[in-house]
Amino acid sequence: MAKLDPIKPEVLSVKAIPKVDGSLARELNLREDQVSVGIITATSDDALYASLDEGTKAANIEVVYAKSFYAGSGNASGPLSGEVIGIIAAKDPSEIESGLVAIIRYMEEKAWFYSADDDNGTLFFPHVIPSVGHYLSRQAKVEPGSSIAYLIAPPIEAMYGMDAALKAANVNLRRFFAPPSETNFAGGLLSGDLDGCIAAANAFQETVLFVASNPLEKYGNLDNLKFHTPEGKKCGGGNLSTRYIIDSTGLRVHEKPDHFTHLHGKNLVPKNHPRIEFRGMLDDLQSKVIIAQLIAKENKGDSLVSELEEILIFLKKMLRAEYMGEKAPPLELVHLSSDELRLASHDPEKYLGPGVKHSAPSHSQGILAAQLNYLRTQARLLEQCAARAFMNSSSTLARPDILKGLNRLSSALYVLYCKNVADKH
Repeated sequence: MAKLDPIKPEVLSVKAIPKVDGSLARELNLREDQVSVGIITATSDDALYASLDEGTKAANIEVVYAKSFYAGSGNASGPLSGEVIGIIAAKDPSEIESGLVAIIRYMEEKAWFYSADDDNGTLFFPHVIPSVGHYLSRQAKVEPGSSIAYLIAPPIEAMYGMDAALKAANVNLRRFFAPPSETNFAGGLLSGDLDGCIAAANAFQETVLFVASNPLEKYGNLDNLKFHTPEGKKCGGGNLSTRYIIDSTGLRVHEKPDHFTHLHGKNLVPKNHPRIEFRGMLDDLQSKVIIAQLIAKENKGDSLVSELEEILIFLKKMLRAEYMGEKAPPLELVHLSSDELRLASHDPEKYLGPGVKHSAPSHSQGILAAQLNYLRTQARLLEQCAARAFMNSSSTLARPDILKGLNRLSSALYVLYCKNVADKH
């Protein structure tokens, strides 16, 4: 492990009660219309608090109870206890389900601590929420939709870092967590515009990293601290150019950690990010198409080499479209439009001519048919990977154009497979 490693939280238990008992409802101070509750425990309290807030933006729920356990997850009372419990309430059980899905997804993708040293001995939470929900807005005493910096670290790192954060930008301290908290950390919630919150979180991060590396060194003058700030703005010790940005938080770093890679531009994400996984599989499929072309060439399948070249060009354009945020290209093949390819995969004889029929894969069909069927299966896996990368917590797609293009890709490869089998007979 290394400095700035993400220390991701683990969800330990999730339960829903469609209709909660009246006595328990009274103890939780539920309203009469709040009949359903969801309960979740996790290994990181601050990660769950930030994720609970995200849940209030994704579903019509309210956080009715959230509490850290004493001394942290290392001293948990049981294997499902962790460090924190959160309870949400709603009128409709379906809202509880939607809220829990959003909470879990946010913990998996955005809310986590980072290591401030090489052995993960010092952990900190430099989290920025561009638009806060109903839960943390109450905690910070700001309006929902405001930007906040949620800053947590061990006691001395937090105190030194909070001072630096408050001096680095035009932000206000809305909630102070004095040391020790239940889990022996400290920190606070700061409010301001988004640029100010990012600048404050950057200052907090830089200071925590400095303290972790120099616990006994004296500065004497805070002007010596150099904070990363949004482009073109001056804060703290000067206006430094930013090389990289951690995408999940907006934090700036000088060096790219080895376990991070570019999502787009300067923005970095962990290498196991769903979109990075998608790009890797897209790249892998391109290499397999080229291998299929070589096999086709060796077996005098010149027309197939050309058709696979169209597939290869489509995949390259798809990779560019995903990275650049451009609209994914349509796929046209063997004189069929994108929508006609889908229809042809359902009724090949109608669209491709007599004798071109559905066929079950078999070794007797030869190497080219086997290779085309293999490419089709890989295209289906790529489509599933894209769904994981671009489906949000409400099961809607951020990039329906990419999913449509990949759906047509598997149809196109099946069409080529059926044509190849028909040509053999």
